[in-house]
Amino acid sequence: QLDTLAIGAHRLSVKPLIEQEALKSLFVYEKPKDIQVIGRMPWLRVLSLSGQTLTNLDFLVPLLGLGELHFLLGGTTNLAALPRIGKIERLSFLRVRQLRMEHLLPINLMQYLKELKFDQQPHLTNLDWLSNQNVKTEVVACRNFIR
Repeated sequence: QLDTLAIGAHRLSVKPLIEQEALKSLFVYEKPKDIQVIGRMPWLRVLSLSGQTLTNLDFLVPLLGLGELHFLLGGTTNLAALPRIGKIERLSFLRVRQLRMEHLLPINLMQYLKELKFDQQPHLTNLDWLSNQNVKTEVVACRNFIR
């Protein structure tokens, strides 16, 4: 019974994971097939997506218990579904290319968010767009960020 799993298999399907109901934390890297299957794993609490370029996050909306979501590398910029995904308290972005401040606006509608981290995001220049001042923010190595 696994509760934490990292899977990085280029072109390998993640479908077998649908039977791992003890799985609480999942780290997905490279480019596996059938990534939409993750949306059928409502028991997940932590999800990290690395190197994924997703057209949208709609497939994650069924993850009602998700508390943490992390994006590493990749090129996902359509974050419109974020406010409807789980009860996310922790959200982070590490070197997500092309991510700009206008893409981040849906974060303002995330009612459970407590912690937000940006690491090596060159297009992040400020946090003026963030309306919830109670969110603990951490900005690391964002070269154009002005405090």
